[in-house]
Amino acid sequence: MPKVTLSGPHTHKGKPVTAGDTIEVSDEEAKWLERRGRIAPPAVSHSPIVTAPQTGKKPKQENGDHGAD
Repeated sequence: MPKVTLSGPHTHKGKPVTAGDTIEVSDEEAKWLERRGRIAPPAVSHSPIVTAPQTGKKPKQENGDHGAD
């Protein structure tokens, strides 16, 4: 049985549930809720941010003059 997170209030098995609640439903119930836009989109997985290794060097600064006379 899939678990779904609701995007709005709903009554499930006679009990009120609110937006953001996760409930366990049958495949048919999940399809019914999805067709009606009642399922919240899946949460975005926050993977660690990968950055370039630090070299200890300062970035090269541009000359602000740019040759304008």
